[in-house]
Amino acid sequence: MAQRLPIDMFSDAPQENHLCLDCGIDISHRSRKALRCKSCVYNQTKDRNRKYYYGNRTRVLQRIKSRQQTPEYKQIRQEWEQRNPEKFKAYRQRRKQRHREKTGYDPEGRACEDCNADISDRGHNAIRCAPCSTPPAKKCPACDNNIRKRGPSRFCSEDCKQRYHQAKELEGYTKTCTKCNVTKEHTEFGFHYGRRRSACKSCEASATREYHQTLPAEERQSRRRLQGRRERDKKANLPPQEKAILRAKTRQAHRRKLYGPDFNENRLYAEQGGRCAICTRPKLLEELELDHDHETGELRGFLCKNCNFKLLPRYEKFPPQHQDSPRLNAYLSRGSQNGPS
Repeated sequence: MAQRLPIDMFSDAPQENHLCLDCGIDISHRSRKALRCKSCVYNQTKDRNRKYYYGNRTRVLQRIKSRQQTPEYKQIRQEWEQRNPEKFKAYRQRRKQRHREKTGYDPEGRACEDCNADISDRGHNAIRCAPCSTPPAKKCPACDNNIRKRGPSRFCSEDCKQRYHQAKELEGYTKTCTKCNVTKEHTEFGFHYGRRRSACKSCEASATREYHQTLPAEERQSRRRLQGRRERDKKANLPPQEKAILRAKTRQAHRRKLYGPDFNENRLYAEQGGRCAICTRPKLLEELELDHDHETGELRGFLCKNCNFKLLPRYEKFPPQHQDSPRLNAYLSRGSQNGPS
């Protein structure tokens, strides 16, 4: 390749030994600003356009589609169709023929699968005519109105859905678990977004238990701590009445665990007449403490906090010769009489 001479970019006069950068042919007939021949410039522009199109194919197609949806483009196309009806008809026929050759679609001789009606005018994916493809009208189980929907909805509105499920809950019904295949009462199934689950509570609990056993020990401990924190936050945000009910249930469950499943604190409270067993002052059940013998574990009765934490402990510390209170001695001897019932 010949050595290139320095080019003055500000001069348009031709120069000898002016060669193309790509193919090396002489381009002395072109101006000094030209670096390539015309063919190389054309190929370079073509390659650049091709790279831009394939690299931004989605953007280009979206831009073309958006331009075709504009009112100006639609108006121009409609005017062209009106001026050239024969050309437009030929264009549509060419498009159909090209589509048939590409997909192997033959519109002639197609019939509906249900009624054998001609469906040549429908799309190539259609296998039924319009009447047969239309789903039959469904009825709402709550209000008996017709529902013409293609979706899986059984109800015409959300109010009918809630009303139907509320009435069903009040009536009581049975349901078959999808895991153990046992028919049980509807109360044996938990709720999920306002509806009963498909699996019963025992199956859900066993599945959850098996899943937690597969977790590492650290993960189980962290989840247990998080669950305890959630339960404490939930209890803290309850109204006072619900808090009192929850405390009563927790207290009764704890006492039944200690003194047996047949223990009934309300019956023992009624036998004492709603009073403290020592000072006989009327108290509420929440204000009384359940006293028991710490050596034998036998129950004695309900005491107020003053008698349970101050009077009785001090009296039991006295020497036997100084324990001369008939009321306290009679109460201390009640342990064997008020055992777990």
